[in-house]
Amino acid sequence: MRRSRIAFLIELQRHSRDGPFALLFQDARRFILAHNWLIQHAPLQTYASALLFSPTRSLIRLLFEAEEPDWVVTKPVMSSHWDACLQVLPHDGRITAISFSSDGTKLASASATTMYLWDVMSGQCEQQFGYDSHFLDVFAFSHDVTQMAVGSDTGRVQLWDVKSGRRDHCLHDVKSTAGITSVAFSLNGKSLVSAASDGIVRVWETKSGKLSHALEEEATREQVTISLSPDGSRASFATFEDPLVRVWDSSSGRCVQTLCFERNQYVDFVLSPDGAQLASAPHSGYPKLWDIETGRCTKELPNIASLPFYPPVFSSTGKQLIFATKDRTLQLWDSTVDEVIRGFRRDGWGRTAFSPDDTLLALGSTDGTVRLWDVKMNLTTEDLESHSDYVSSVAVSLDGKTLVSADDGGTLRIWETDSGCCIQRFKCERCHGGLRPISVAISPDNSTVASVTPDGIIVLWDPEHGRWLGAIHTANKYDWDTSVLPGSIRLEVPEFGGFEEALATFDSANDLTCTFVSRPGKEDSTQEVKIRIVRDAAPGRVKMGVTTIREISFPPIQPEDGDGYGYGEFSSHSWITRHGHNVLWIPPEFRPSVASHSSASSVQGRRVTIGCASGRVVHIRFSADGPPAPRA
Repeated sequence: MRRSRIAFLIELQRHSRDGPFALLFQDARRFILAHNWLIQHAPLQTYASALLFSPTRSLIRLLFEAEEPDWVVTKPVMSSHWDACLQVLPHDGRITAISFSSDGTKLASASATTMYLWDVMSGQCEQQFGYDSHFLDVFAFSHDVTQMAVGSDTGRVQLWDVKSGRRDHCLHDVKSTAGITSVAFSLNGKSLVSAASDGIVRVWETKSGKLSHALEEEATREQVTISLSPDGSRASFATFEDPLVRVWDSSSGRCVQTLCFERNQYVDFVLSPDGAQLASAPHSGYPKLWDIETGRCTKELPNIASLPFYPPVFSSTGKQLIFATKDRTLQLWDSTVDEVIRGFRRDGWGRTAFSPDDTLLALGSTDGTVRLWDVKMNLTTEDLESHSDYVSSVAVSLDGKTLVSADDGGTLRIWETDSGCCIQRFKCERCHGGLRPISVAISPDNSTVASVTPDGIIVLWDPEHGRWLGAIHTANKYDWDTSVLPGSIRLEVPEFGGFEEALATFDSANDLTCTFVSRPGKEDSTQEVKIRIVRDAAPGRVKMGVTTIREISFPPIQPEDGDGYGYGEFSSHSWITRHGHNVLWIPPEFRPSVASHSSASSVQGRRVTIGCASGRVVHIRFSADGPPAPRA
């Protein structure tokens, strides 16, 4: 989609603000932004995936309702209106750095060895920069948006021409190979400031590449953390042994303030854009705001439990702060009202950046996407039921009417597949076997749900009432009552980390098979365990015993499904296939977490279930005839 088309829609929306077509133009823009990649690369999927994964009351979806594929019987459950997420930009790996240009028209994002330059209005990728470093972690635009500075873990700062995509020259202190932790251009673009893990802030002449001068913290270098203000005018240092944060003027090399924290307290911190404030987030305690001129704490935020090693992020105006919290969300705090005004689900969050006018928030994720959020939008949409953590495993009942899902936090949910309603929810506590489930299964008669943990613990549940029925510790480090099954034997569990993958399946209402994989893809790393369930125990309880354990080939051979549907055949998990042909594109926000690709999806006949990184569970049922056969 060319930028001119998006701009044309925005112009139409502006001129028709009070006209009958204003809402249609607005909805069309949201539809195009949401499905931009799909419209460009698989245009026919606009009438399938794009419609199905749009809000149910989207005007575009309603206008083209007759075009929705009739071979999709059970459609994904969607909200009724667009939310504040404007775009999802696909990447080729975990996002390691993200930054807006000073005019807000461009966004740069990077993975380990590739950097993308995006047009913010259209979502188009304008440039792709290959990078020869081991790890690309920080970069910044010059204020006239003609250059980019890219820092790496090898101690080099490379300057790139934004328009041509060519590398200009490299800034490097031959005396150091310490990784670059921050970079910033001066306002006039004549100098560049870089901070490194050796505790030294270096000021460079941009044109010549010469080192102008350096600021060095006297404390132990390996313990130094450095933060730069966006314009490079100030730098702050913190050390672990010495509970002080020193703020320096990088142009003069003069220390302008020293802040004192509690001893032996590690602190994440960041300077405001104007260098007048510092936000600190201790690993135990509450975030605080500090005035650099007076050195005093001006505000404590007791309602925010910040996540260690994730420094807060100031908005471009310095009036808002983003905190990563321990409940796996991002909290947006506004100083003008002194409260959290919005929360964002983290979805494997890695990096964040505000646009210069503070209207957009870019969230770089570990799932290889960049999400652009409209910070000012205050739409009220219904909260669809979902997990609060990424979904680690899903399973569908034999009759296809019920599915069970588990998340990384240990919560299990039971769903009706046709309505998408959650009918039961229960938590796998430590007393129930403790760790997060990596596989779940439901018995043929729907009377029992089994969850399996990485250390070989199998827990049984009553799905109707959400009751714990019993557990068996199959590992050799646990004991159980062998009188249940005198022939019970024990499972050898890997010493570190437990099993990486598991697959639980019911052979009958009382027979369960669990396949444990310690080293995916390696020979002699897969064990199959047969479990017998004895139901003549106390009321509301069952007992279990291991009948056989044997090594099997990896991966377990699965019988080919007669309907031919598949999912996850490609590393991107981007398509549902049938007989090897792509039939339905799955948007990035509806795919499994990278940590649970193997267990968070299920294909059973004409039903495909996907547990998403966002906590959503998507269930799709296809018709008996299926989609039209691809043309030869």
